[in-house]
Amino acid sequence: MDESSIRDMIDEAIDALNAGDYVRAVGLGDQLASIAPDRAVISAIRAQALLGTDAPDESFAEANRAVELAPHDHHARQLLAMAAWRTGRLRVAQDSFQRAIELSGNAPALLAEYAWFMATERGPKLGEDAAREAVDADPQSATAWAALGLA
Repeated sequence: MDESSIRDMIDEAIDALNAGDYVRAVGLGDQLASIAPDRAVISAIRAQALLGTDAPDESFAEANRAVELAPHDHHARQLLAMAAWRTGRLRVAQDSFQRAIELSGNAPALLAEYAWFMATERGPKLGEDAAREAVDADPQSATAWAALGLA
């Protein structure tokens, strides 16, 4: 398959993810993985799709692969954090969230997601600290405010 066709299939898989069609995204991701197995974007697509189909262990493996292939990609780190959280690997989740935030330049959406994680999994003080940082970064973030209320 030529590069243009691979890119088209990647775009199709991303469209399926955005539409919430995770089964289709998994199928496209599987096809892409057989064609171009060493691309972080393909592992990331598969990780996100597998999370959407409630397969967190498989998602965790794919997210790890995406991070191996692109260690400085904040999206890959975010996927690893989410998959780790879903599988109960809380230390990996926390470390991955922190690295994703650092790599993203403190993206407000990531700060809010991390705040929710901290409030639900790490206790009131740590949750409150993370939530205040998220609210400061984006005062309009409902997730950040909800995390603050939860903490």
